[in-house]
Amino acid sequence: MNMFENIKKSNRQIALIDTDYTEVTFSQIANFSIKIRDIVDKNSLFLLASNYSAESISIYVYLIKNNIPTILINSDFKEQIKSAINFFKPNYIYSNSKIIDYKYSINKNFNGFFYTKKKKLNHSKINKKISLILATSGSTSSNKYVLLSKKNLFSNAKGIIHSLKLDKFKSTTITTLPFSYSYGLSIINTHLITNNKIVLNNHSILEKIFWKRLNDNNVNNFGAVPFLYSILIKIGFENLINKKFKYLTQAGGALDKKQKKVLIKKCFENKIDLYFMYGQTENTARISIQKFRKSKNLNSVGRPIQGTKIKIKKINHQDKQGEIIIYGTSLFLGYAFSLSDLSKTFSPIKSFSTGDLGYLDKTGDLYITGRKSDIIKINGIRYSLNDIEEFIDQNQKIICIGDVDVLVIFHINLKKIEIIKKEIIKKFRIDKNKIIIIPLNQIPLNQNKKTNYNELRRIYKEFRS
Repeated sequence: MNMFENIKKSNRQIALIDTDYTEVTFSQIANFSIKIRDIVDKNSLFLLASNYSAESISIYVYLIKNNIPTILINSDFKEQIKSAINFFKPNYIYSNSKIIDYKYSINKNFNGFFYTKKKKLNHSKINKKISLILATSGSTSSNKYVLLSKKNLFSNAKGIIHSLKLDKFKSTTITTLPFSYSYGLSIINTHLITNNKIVLNNHSILEKIFWKRLNDNNVNNFGAVPFLYSILIKIGFENLINKKFKYLTQAGGALDKKQKKVLIKKCFENKIDLYFMYGQTENTARISIQKFRKSKNLNSVGRPIQGTKIKIKKINHQDKQGEIIIYGTSLFLGYAFSLSDLSKTFSPIKSFSTGDLGYLDKTGDLYITGRKSDIIKINGIRYSLNDIEEFIDQNQKIICIGDVDVLVIFHINLKKIEIIKKEIIKKFRIDKNKIIIIPLNQIPLNQNKKTNYNELRRIYKEFRS
């Protein structure tokens, strides 16, 4: 079976519930693709700048099925869109809103999307293996993009399907994450491939209409990042989901331990399966999946998905942890730092160093302990920022970063700051002059709702100047 092979005229099962509640079948997605084919030239480069709609999903399916390299960006990420246009000079742009660029002209309004074409630009030399181009960061702009093949997308989707058993029951999910975020996109891919249903949503989980759409359409699962789950726990999500809910997934970083325990308790009480996941865009989306069981350690992110292998490269032979190295058919083609990189010949990437630190237990379960970049040196001694954060985090919201010979602590309303500083000095034996504490009104987040470390470094630099 090939990617989206099931999306054809004869498949009349419902695939999507559009934002206006219209039911869209797999057959209708296939028919919509024909319309796109009639106006699209081959050897083109596409920028699909969209939020969720039946049109955007149909366009995405056509482009992937027909091996047309596509840059995918959520329509809300305005700076990223501008950056991608300047960076890649795509022939076509599909967007929810009008994009003003004197080099492009609006040829027609295509089902609510503005359709533009760049004249006299030939992208025929682009490597035919490239199917999808994703920014590596949720920040406002990026000059580093991950290149994925159709094989990568399909392999990763099959691994996720196998772990979640998505081909064994009728799943109805609702979109909660950006279209261009690899975690959100993996949910789209797996549901389309297994003939399952997706309720398209562009609303926040704090809006009543989100919960109305969820319940009206009998949604029985969704995925979210730690930031979203922290909100859900506060608003008492167990009172908002319907009784038919089957499972929840969590990825995009580690959930706070206390919140994780609350989430596990609520899911257990409501007989909802809970999956903790670990992934990176360079491995297309997911790397490992852990279905929570009482016998398992809270910190485990499970075993590698089908088609992916994990090894640990020891940094210190006396320590069981090391850098997480991944292998498998989901591994990306490479990075693009310029338009010319799209025309390169790609040698198969046999392994990828994630930059994450962790270890495997005797059963093969993976545990994440931090980032390689979280190891800082002060006066020649190594310290783990993750260990320091856990030590300080006594119901306080703090984030640590490191500079040359300096520990930087950002906090929100941190109580007893001088006492805690003394405890850090005592526990880790760090010189008091090597600790900088910066108060914040809130921890900055990027567009994927993860901590924005680039913004924290900017704040630190400004603080020091």
